[in-house]
Amino acid sequence: MSAFVESLRSLALSLASSIKKNETDSTIQFQQCIKVLAERVTILSRQSAELLERYSTVQAAHGAVMKDLEEKKELIKNLCSKLQLEKQASKEKISFGRFEVHELAVFIRTPPGHYEAINSNSSNYYLSEESIALFTEQHPPHPAYIIGQIVHVERRIAHVDPDSSGGRRSPASMLNPYNLTPGSEYFVVTVAMLPDAVR
Repeated sequence: MSAFVESLRSLALSLASSIKKNETDSTIQFQQCIKVLAERVTILSRQSAELLERYSTVQAAHGAVMKDLEEKKELIKNLCSKLQLEKQASKEKISFGRFEVHELAVFIRTPPGHYEAINSNSSNYYLSEESIALFTEQHPPHPAYIIGQIVHVERRIAHVDPDSSGGRRSPASMLNPYNLTPGSEYFVVTVAMLPDAVR
């Protein structure tokens, strides 16, 4: 392209210097056309070079942005995978401390037949009768332990059974179903069943 521009420019200069007074109008017009053509091709050539340079700059910037984007996508993918693993791990952790909704808890069958939670802080966390019924309906009766996801924790106080001497359980005795010391705090825990949650 640059060689063509230089040839046109040389032709235009050569024609301009060779003009004689007795040249016809058509020859002068041809010389002027070559001169204008050479100027315009020079401008176009310069613009083309500038555009090519800009394109190269944009292409390099685009490549850098795409590389950065791919790195960010990979980072996001890795972070999402890590978050999923952490969520899964947190779902599968069994709580032995403070029981809260969505945590897992293990309840062991006691000699009287109640299910009491394994708890490192304090005892008196019992599995609700509804949860026991749900588990024993799906599995063999009286499993040694039950694992469930906590959906509700209800705080209660053990009361004295006024008819306990008569040997018959009155409705009031339901206020102390675990034979705790009167005034003791206890919790009734309702859980959702998990796969392989009883043994």
